[in-house]
Amino acid sequence: MSSSTSSHIRERRQRTRRRSGRQALTVTVVMAVVAVCALGITAAIELSRQTPKIEEFGRVGKEFFPDFVDPTKASALKVEVYDEQRLKKSVFEVKQQDNGRWVIPSHYNYPVDAQQRLGRTASAVIGLTRGAMVTRWESDHGRYGVIDPETAVPTDEGIGRRITLAGKEDEVLLDLIVGKRVEPQPGMPTSETTANDYYARRADEDEVYITRLDIDLSTRFSDWINTDLLEITPEDVIDLTVNDYEIDEERARLKVADLSHLVRSAEGGTWLLEELDDPSAQVNQARVMELVNTLTNLSVIGVRPKLPGLRSDLTIDPRYVRQQQDLERLSRDLLLSGLRLVPDPESDGPKLISLEGELTVGTASGIEYTLYFGRAFAGEESEIEIGTSADGDSTTTDDSSDGSSTGESTSETTDPTDEAAPRQRGRYVFVRARLNPTLLGPEPTEPTEPPRPPELDDPTLVPEETVPDDGGEPVSRVARLQAIAEQYDLARRTYLLEQQAYQQYQSQLAESESRMAEIDRRFGGWYYVIDGEDFESLALDRASLLEARVAGPNDPIEEPPLPPGFPAFDDSEFPTLPPRLPPPTPRGPGAAGGQPGLPPSLPAPSGR
Repeated sequence: MSSSTSSHIRERRQRTRRRSGRQALTVTVVMAVVAVCALGITAAIELSRQTPKIEEFGRVGKEFFPDFVDPTKASALKVEVYDEQRLKKSVFEVKQQDNGRWVIPSHYNYPVDAQQRLGRTASAVIGLTRGAMVTRWESDHGRYGVIDPETAVPTDEGIGRRITLAGKEDEVLLDLIVGKRVEPQPGMPTSETTANDYYARRADEDEVYITRLDIDLSTRFSDWINTDLLEITPEDVIDLTVNDYEIDEERARLKVADLSHLVRSAEGGTWLLEELDDPSAQVNQARVMELVNTLTNLSVIGVRPKLPGLRSDLTIDPRYVRQQQDLERLSRDLLLSGLRLVPDPESDGPKLISLEGELTVGTASGIEYTLYFGRAFAGEESEIEIGTSADGDSTTTDDSSDGSSTGESTSETTDPTDEAAPRQRGRYVFVRARLNPTLLGPEPTEPTEPPRPPELDDPTLVPEETVPDDGGEPVSRVARLQAIAEQYDLARRTYLLEQQAYQQYQSQLAESESRMAEIDRRFGGWYYVIDGEDFESLALDRASLLEARVAGPNDPIEEPPLPPGFPAFDDSEFPTLPPRLPPPTPRGPGAAGGQPGLPPSLPAPSGR
């Protein structure tokens, strides 16, 4: 073999060895890259399962709204939530009018009675700080429950609650979306989270932070108003008048009236029914107290504005009802609610009557409330609270209502998406309040202070001795002055007691007049909806207020009738008895004359 051939073979072997080394290196590098990628994917999966700890990024620790420092600047509050049951957005707003009064625009500008809730809401979000940031991405908003309810669609999951505070001229002071409550993570100390930790974000930002928030974002109408209809207690009620009548629909007149007037006695607090002619009946005290308790606990669940033309005392205001068509328009509106205008025989104008009768409640403060009960109807929450149209409620009239015979109906087409919403029974009620001073008791006459006798200041005006007109023993100056002083002292004490009673009456009357002005402002422009079940528990008929009489210890005992066949006793057959003889002289131990049968001179036996 030649030398050239040998060298060629060696070169081929060297190239082969170099090629094999490069291939092995390539395989090693590929395997290393694959291993690194696998580790990276594993780490990414593991990290994706944990809340990323990126507190060092963003604006952690800073306030969400650093410019909002004065809660009094807020003049509007809006809360938006998504009603998952009805699959629609629910918006609730309260707003401050130019006169400083807070109202609910969605409920006919009904006044808000929860100023404390407003203050707590505004104060709770002042200085609200950003805690740990959990995400920067909009795609994670559903996970943390901070999807904007204003732009949400029914298929979204994780829709938040949006709270907006605005100032004058609609300046946005705060706009925050509150999401889910933060749940403690595995391995995280429970002290790092509380029940008030939530995920939240500004409405104009995508970053979601953990923040500590103690706030009640209620959109319930009843949470923002005074739901106590009459604002009285059972102890306040001293007089009840139940006017149970029927209406002649054709002639629009009262057909039958059953008036029951109950008065609570000052002694023992029992209820008495005036003109109770049936000796076998008495007032059912338990039933009357049940009636009183129901009345004092009536709650407002809906409101409606009165049409112009109806005063706070439910009389016609001629400033608004000038023509017959104005009266007809008012009558139609009232009839939808279950009330009628009928001629008043005691006046030249019409008066208001209701399809379900009236109930008048007199209180110890002198204020008298008359409730006119109208139609019953059923509807879902918003229909109960405000209705759904300007001309009438999009609700169905309850067939059980006596007012259904009028032929009037308040039924309209409702939103098909609301068919699954729960329906509630309600009933319209109008309230008239007036001051009735007779409930305060007899008005005392202002007493006149007795003059001081001049003899008390100048004893010389009294003679040394005064001879009585009957010729008795003379009375000395000292005794006469003492008698004058005692008479004046008695007159003075009587005057002070009468003056105190008079001042108390006048003070109570002034307080009641002031309270009456507040009640007029409250009831003046509104009528209400109460729970239908509350009305059903009221007793508006006379029979339900009575029960069979139970004989008392002071009642006369009735003798049983004679058996059949016995003649009735006739005392005319007997002669008139002589006048009653004087009683015998008492005798016995310790009495004059000793024991009976012994002469007065003899002593009683010793008993041996």
